Amino acid sequence: MSESASERRKSRRLSITADVIVSMMIPEETFTPNSVRGYGLEISQLGMSVKTYQLSQEEYTALMKGVRYARILLFLPYYEDPLDFKAALMWSDYHAYPGNDKPHCLLGFRFNNMAPGDVAKLEDAYNRLSRDSVSDVPRNAVRLED
Repeated sequence: MSESASERRKSRRLSITADVIVSMMIPEETFTPNSVRGYGLEISQLGMSVKTYQLSQEEYTALMKGVRYARILLFLPYYEDPLDFKAALMWSDYHAYPGNDKPHCLLGFRFNNMAPGDVAKLEDAYNRLSRDSVSDVPRNAVRLED
């Protein structure tokens, strides 16, 4: 019997709703990073997924033409400053069809070359998010997914 995707995962994912800013560069077009706002959907100790309404279908198509690296600023209620991660874009999906909410893009990132301090912050945030109740976060704002 083959194992499911959740059984293959190395780290448990947490559903979240947290503001993010993702900056990605498309060097064949410009050396100025394109920053978009969105929100985190899920986070693990290895990466996260983001939903944004700020990428056009043309920008999405340009992202698919090569390996893309990003800087992700993740805003959580536990910290005064956002968590700052470097990541690689592993997958993306553009949604624009009748009956759907306005066109949006889903982006999946794997965290890269994290400094020890960033690893500690991510572990702390992950542990706080995975608790059953946290005073700063409404109980239903975080849902564990295996």
